[in-house]
Amino acid sequence: MIDYKKAEQAYELLKQSNVPFMVAFENEDGESASVGVSGNYSVLRGCLIQLITQIANEVREKSGKEAALEELRNTFMLAGAMLFKKSQGG
Repeated sequence: MIDYKKAEQAYELLKQSNVPFMVAFENEDGESASVGVSGNYSVLRGCLIQLITQIANEVREKSGKEAALEELRNTFMLAGAMLFKKSQGG
């Protein structure tokens, strides 16, 4: 059972500590997630690479190499779309 209050407290403590971090957890509705990121480019890039690799490995184990590569491509296309939307004021 997830203790959402403790998860929120941990997130707030991490923000206050000024340590670099990436954290994500499913919200109580089970359909959305709380995500927090703090840190400099090199630390966040390293965390992101580890995260993407883990996701791709899980897809590869379940669905094969081609599906993993497609998932990576789709992920980066979505990130690019979000960046474009944000730069357009969306």
